[in-house]
Formats: sequence, C-alpha cells, structure tokens
Amino acid sequence: MTESNNPVSGTSGSPIPDTPISSPIEDNSIIGKMFPGKKRYAILCIAVLGLAALLANVLVFGFGLICMTEERFHWHEYNISLGLDVFEKIDFDVRNIDIDLSLPTTTTTQASFIKFPDFDINFKTPSIGFNSATFDIATKHPEIFGKILKTIVVEGSKLALDQAGKALDPRKFDFNKLRNGLNFSSFDISIVDQFKRQVLEKLDLIKDLPDGTNLTEVRPPRIDDIEVNDITWKGDIKGRVKIIDKAADFSYTQTERAVLLSIAGIGALLGFLPMNLFINRIGVRKTVTIAGVVSAFVTATVPLSAYFGFYILMINLALIGFAFSCTFPAIAAITEKWSVKTEKSLYYSLLTLSVPLGAVMSYPFGGVYCRSFLGWEYLFIVAGFVTIFTTFIFCLKYRNNPGESVWITIHEQRLIDNGKVIDGRKRHSNVPIPRKQIFTSPSVLSLWIASFAIFVSFSFVFLTGPQILHNQRKLCIYSTGFVLTITALICFILKAIFANRFPTLFMTVNWTEHKRATIFVAVSLICACVFLNIIMLSHILDETMAVVHTIVFVFLALVSLTLASTGIFRSLPVISQQHSQFVSLGIQATAGLALFIVPTIYELTLNTCIIIGFAGILSVIGAIFYYLKSNPATPCDFTGVEQTTLPSPSKEQSKPIIKSDLERSEN
Repeated sequence: MTESNNPVSGTSGSPIPDTPISSPIEDNSIIGKMFPGKKRYAILCIAVLGLAALLANVLVFGFGLICMTEERFHWHEYNISLGLDVFEKIDFDVRNIDIDLSLPTTTTTQASFIKFPDFDINFKTPSIGFNSATFDIATKHPEIFGKILKTIVVEGSKLALDQAGKALDPRKFDFNKLRNGLNFSSFDISIVDQFKRQVLEKLDLIKDLPDGTNLTEVRPPRIDDIEVNDITWKGDIKGRVKIIDKAADFSYTQTERAVLLSIAGIGALLGFLPMNLFINRIGVRKTVTIAGVVSAFVTATVPLSAYFGFYILMINLALIGFAFSCTFPAIAAITEKWSVKTEKSLYYSLLTLSVPLGAVMSYPFGGVYCRSFLGWEYLFIVAGFVTIFTTFIFCLKYRNNPGESVWITIHEQRLIDNGKVIDGRKRHSNVPIPRKQIFTSPSVLSLWIASFAIFVSFSFVFLTGPQILHNQRKLCIYSTGFVLTITALICFILKAIFANRFPTLFMTVNWTEHKRATIFVAVSLICACVFLNIIMLSHILDETMAVVHTIVFVFLALVSLTLASTGIFRSLPVISQQHSQFVSLGIQATAGLALFIVPTIYELTLNTCIIIGFAGILSVIGAIFYYLKSNPATPCDFTGVEQTTLPSPSKEQSKPIIKSDLERSEN
C-alpha cells in the first residue's frame, strides 16, 4: 500500500513513442466478432462479472435475513364479546393538541340535550341515529361515553389537519357513523393497543377458536399479531388474529439484526488496505480469484454458520465484506493495465458497472427460494455456486498484463501500451505516493464525499430495501425481489449508456467540459435528494398507494444517483492519473462505511425517515462540494510529480522477466 505501480510490459523506462500501428489481423472467433479489434473490452466484461459477484454476496444477506426470520402464518377473523366493562378499562385521555372544540353560540330546536364533562354536544335526535345500545352506555357510563366522543373528534381533526391542512369542525362531525359502534381508525395507536391487550387476554383464556384452530400450538399470539377493526356499544370487538403455521428458523433481537446487516461493512473497512497490498504484491488475477473463492465458500455456508450460532454467522458475514473490499483497488489496477491511455475514464467507469450488476445478481430468485420446497438455504448456496463460476471464468481468461493474454493481438497490445511507461520489472518503476497532497486535494475530497452520498443511498435501497418493502410496505416476497432486480437492471443499462455518452452531454451549450461535468453531477445529486425526501410523504397514503409511491420515487432517486456516479467515476482517472489506485482506496472506504452505517441506523431506529434524511443531506453536501471544489477535467497538482527510479539499462536486473508478444514479433 506504500507504493503505486505503473503498468509495465517492455524494457525501457520511458513512454513508448507514438509509432505507426499496423492494421489488425482479422479474427473470425466469437470473441473477435463481438469485440472486433477491441478484445480488451471482453476482458472488461469478465472483470465486471467477477467483481459483481463479490458485491452480490454482501447484498444477498439483506434479502436472506427476511426468509430466515419470517414466520409462516394465516389470518383468522374473530368476533369477541368483552362486555361494557371494556370501556372502563381504557384510558381515553387524548393528546393535548390545539384544536377548536367550541360549540355554536345558537342552537336549533332540539328534542333532547345531553351534556358530558368538558364536552357539550347539541344534536337533533333523528339526525344522530344512535340505537338502544348507544343510549345504554351513554346513560350508564356518561363520562366514558363523553371521552369516547371527544377522542373521535380530536383524533379525526388531527387526521384532517395532517391530510388536508385544515382542522375538522366538531359541529359538522357526522355522528351517524357511530350508530353501531366505533371504528378504530379514528383512535390513536396507544388507545388501540389497550383494546388489543384486552383481546389478547381473552384469546389467552379461550386457547382454541370455535373452528378448532389452536392459537398457541406454535407460539402464543402477541399484541402485534392482533388487528382490531371496530367495536359495538355492547363491547363486541371484530378483527383478525395471526395464526402461526410454522415458526421462524431463527429469531434475532433488533440489535443482533443491526450487527448482522452491518458486519459486512466492517469487514470491507478492515480489508481494503490489505487487499490493496495483495494487488500490488501478487497481482489482480490472484487477489480477485482468492477473494472470489473465499466469498463463494462463506456465502454458501451461511445457513450452516447460522445453525452454529450468532457469532459464527457474524464472522462469516465479515469475511464476505472482507472479500468485497478488493473491488475498487482492482478496478483501478485493471484500468491501468488494460485501457488505452485515451480511454481510461471510459474503461474505469464501465468497470464500476459491477456495482449495479451485483444488485441485479442478488435478488432474482430470492422469493422463489424463500417460498418453495427448496428453502431459503438455497438462496445462499446458489449465490456461492454463481460466485465460483464467475471467479473461474475470471481466473481462466484474465491476465495481469495484456501481453500474456491469448486474446490480445500485437496490434491491440501496441494500442494499450502506446504512451505508457513500461519496464520489465514493475518494482523498479515505483513512484512515491503524495498522501498529504491527495488527502488535502479539493477535487479528491469532493469526489470521496459525493461517492459516500451515493453509496449511502445505494445501501439504503439494496441492503435495507428488502426489509422496508416487505416488512413495512407489506409487499410480498416475490414482488420485493422482482422490484429490486428490475430497478438495479435499469440502473445498470443507464450507467452503461451514459458512461459512453457522458462527454457529449450538453455539447450544444457553450460551456467548458469542467462546467458541464460539475453541473451535471451536482444537479443529479440534488434531484436524488428531492426524490428521497418525497418518499417520506408515503405515510399519508393508503397501503397500496404507499407501496407504489415508494417504488416510483426510489427508482427516480436511483436513476439520478446512477447518472451522478457515472460522472464521478469518469473523472477519477483524470484527476488522479498514476495515483488512481490510491484514490480508489478512498472510494472503497466510502462503500464499506455506507454498508456499515445504513443498516445500523435503520435496524436500531426502524425509522426510514432518519436514514432517508441522512442520505438526502449527504447528497446536497456532495453536490455543493463537487460543484465548488471539483475540477473533473484537469489532473490534480500532485499528479505532476514524476519520480521514476529506474536502474541502468546495462544492469541485469533491468531485463524483462517475460518477453511480450510485441518483442517476440520484433525479434
């Protein structure tokens, strides 16, 4: 990690001169036809696939945790009589809110007048439509009846105030709705829970329902398993209760869930420096291969480690994060070795397609495994086998130097090496890394801040998103996996398109390249912030519309973030030049930090508004910093320091270890 390596494949220590390049020989193979004259992009596709599997294994646990801890159940409707004394046990004291409960100064001709403590109601007898049971509780329990009516009006007014911005006028309240009883949608959740507890006590006494269903065969019902719809004035409550058919395979506390979901982020934070050291010492091919094998093994054994205990599972998940931590250092190293000098920005940006592709690979069949006879265990087993396959392909076809690949012709190798510093032994082309200058560079800092904002939103959607859509929005497990997969796939396609077309954006506008890039990224981040904050308004909608609202604006936010990330990652090779691998370490650190922070905040608070607000604020900060401080079209000052210490050409150690195809052809 202490040194940065320039790509090497020849014998001199100076850039290859810009010499005429001969025409390529026609290649009729499948790869040759798919990538005519540009087989380096076939290597890029293989690298994207291999790196994507490492991230997919991190994300798949967010979906798998649902299946591991989910109970199989069905709903059973009930009608339980608790009698009039149920009202005496309820505390109807309502919240102290500022609502005008004043009565009219004049009243109409009326057949009767009832006065309750602290609350007067004037009405015509025919208009209210109360039945005999209503008057029974009104006469026997006038104080309770008065509190009930006051609760309904106050809570109804609060609801109207939230939805329409105008308080409900109690003089216009439709009391005809109270003919047969109360609907619990008018009550505060604390009052509803009091009724639920009484229902739960009643269910605990009867044990068996009239149809013979045993309520406690798997486990006794909890207060969260009970829904109450309405209650008559006689104390008859209607609702439904959750009957557990199969207990969850595992049960974790809220803190344990937070640890399990965030531990991969800790593994990534612990691993990015050692992984970078491995890349410098043994090369990208061996490092990614080892990481892939480790990730595949520990992912496939997640079910087994879960049965061994919480701490074994925690270590297992940390190793998955550790394996993922090689991603961005590897992307930078692959770009240095395989890209043409003029295509570095495009090549680096396309390699980051491994991020949305990893999300695509995580969820397609998650719901199927959770609900089928195969079981949730196969979600992890299949993910492990997919990783083994992608790692095998990567190891088989990828080489650390283009000259070692059978796919690369002499013509294409000349294109790749043209203008680069080459040397037979890479340890002799080491350049000291100006760490202080990098850490204080405004362009680098703005890039890291913006990337952190992007990864926070990415983790919110793809790591905690399954929990939110399924547990909070009540989306079925099949639809949850489908929605996340399609969203990630669209982001993948958009990123692939814009990575190539980004330089041509706003070409008709008379702006400099720097201004176009900074404005595009900043506006994309601001749009993401707006869309994320609109998601928080879903609580005022009904259940179905809340799901649609959440999905639509999550999708729009991700599209905005995808466009922003395209611009950010294209600028990294430009501003960092030969130190792109070191700057990429910062990108990897932001990814690990986001994978740790987001699930921790969500699981400990179970409040999506907090994490959405956090992501939105970061997006705004990232946009401001990137617009004001970044210079994506110009290399940073620290890149101008070139201190290449090469031995004399006459010495033995300066001779190349392996002759390239280019040298053999010249001999």
